[in-house]
Amino acid sequence: MGVNIKVFADSPITSTDIYKAYTNMEIVKHAKECGLIAPAEVEFLRDPLKPIDEKIAIINAFGWEVDGKDNANKFSNIAYGKPFDSLDLNSLNGNDLFVLGYLKIMDNYNSINTPLYLINKAAEEDENLKKSFTYNIIKALILGQDLMRTDFCQVWKVTDNVLNDKSLTQDMKQSAVYIIVDYIKGYKEYCK
Repeated sequence: MGVNIKVFADSPITSTDIYKAYTNMEIVKHAKECGLIAPAEVEFLRDPLKPIDEKIAIINAFGWEVDGKDNANKFSNIAYGKPFDSLDLNSLNGNDLFVLGYLKIMDNYNSINTPLYLINKAAEEDENLKKSFTYNIIKALILGQDLMRTDFCQVWKVTDNVLNDKSLTQDMKQSAVYIIVDYIKGYKEYCK
């Protein structure tokens, strides 16, 4: 009986080190070294002219901890002067909602509802996100994080659907896509 131990030990959020494709960027290196968000990262993450994949790389570089992190709350305090729980989410733009969604899942990879809500709301606020490969692959990883509790095959399928959607704007480095696929393909064996 062949068992993929990697699948049981890890997860879509904790095992896809997307940042490794962006280590040529000083801000990504700094995020990895510190693990906590600072004003320079907040400024970059909020800049509408910065590429979405680079934003994801920074957040991914912060990493995760079993006991959780608090980068979404720190982002909120730096950007808005108040904690995340005090934000009026209806007043936020799609970019900030997306950033907060990915920060929240990296802060606590076992808590899916708030990150998924934020990611979905981001696309309601910014129609362009719906066509972004980066947006859709991050959403697939979050969905996969939830699906792995019940159906490993669906973890593969939800990601594979994004990988094969040619209508999406390819806005992520191919080397980052390979990092995702290299991990997620381990779930494909459950689709029999």
